[in-house]
Amino acid sequence: MSAWILGLALGAGFLINKNIKVSGLLDSAERTYNSAAAPSTDGATSAEVRNAWANTDFTKFGDMHQDLPASQKMSLASKTEDQRALVQSYDTPPGSEREIRGVFLTFDRPGPS
Repeated sequence: MSAWILGLALGAGFLINKNIKVSGLLDSAERTYNSAAAPSTDGATSAEVRNAWANTDFTKFGDMHQDLPASQKMSLASKTEDQRALVQSYDTPPGSEREIRGVFLTFDRPGPS
């Protein structure tokens, strides 16, 4: 009977030791995970972001950076317009009376059965 109690005590000791080790590992992993969400100490503040959104004309310049010089913004905007005109001229060649607007799809006929 004492061997049975000794085995039970060894098993309980093993489980307690294992519990302590695993609890320590879990606590360490939890601290690492939670520390990753710490607030940033560098980068833009929310006030700077709001100011950038307020001072940028998205209808004309899209999402260009607000600190670009006006001449560079205008140059990029004109290049965008040139590319848009190039695409339009490809879609609607000179002398064509119709403009390509999309593809008409019909689903009134079933496929092969």
